[in-house]
Order: sequence, then C-alpha cells, then structure tokens
Amino acid sequence: MKYKFTQDGDVTVLAFSGNVTGGPDADKLHEEIKSHLEDGSRKFLLDFSKTKWINSTGLGIVAAAHMSVRAAEGRLAICGTNERIAGVFYISRLEQIIETFDDLKTGLAALV
Repeated sequence: MKYKFTQDGDVTVLAFSGNVTGGPDADKLHEEIKSHLEDGSRKFLLDFSKTKWINSTGLGIVAAAHMSVRAAEGRLAICGTNERIAGVFYISRLEQIIETFDDLKTGLAALV
C-alpha cells in the first residue's frame, strides 16, 4: 500500500496507489491522520484514482479514518474509485456512510 498526503486549500488529500490491503503501513497511516487532525485539518478526501484494489483490511483503514475524522467533528469523503473498488464500498455499505465523488476535482469542490 502506497499513499501520499497533499494539501489543497483546507482539504487534506490522501492519495492511494496500487492495492490498499493494509500491512505494516496501516498503523503509520492512522497515526499520520491523527497528526493532521491535531494540526487542525478537518476536511479529508481519500483519492483512489490510482488504486487497483481494496480488501477488507483496507476497508478497515478507511472506516477507522472516517471514525477518527468524525470524532474530531471533521468531514471525510472518497473519490476516484474504479468499478471494482466502488463495488466493494457498495457491498460493505460504506458508500452509505462516506460521501463518494467521481473524481478529485468534484470532491474538492464539494468539500469547500
């Protein structure tokens, strides 16, 4: 699992690439999200446009991020899911809890 944080105005963009399947970086990622929250970030957009697949552990990472952001009274959304990933979010019902946008541009505009 590879990921990169960038800032677009007041939105923290977390762009994933490859497969989101957890692993040793999962704890590090969660700590980095907490660090951004401690620094005052309240809007997060998870970009899956360069992601091929997500498994149940990856879903757990997204759910944990969502819970942490909500606990800090923030907002988290996802964008750029391919058909396979969108299907996983649909089956897990996370798409009913987390806002989903077609692409980064639309997601950023919605989070303003």
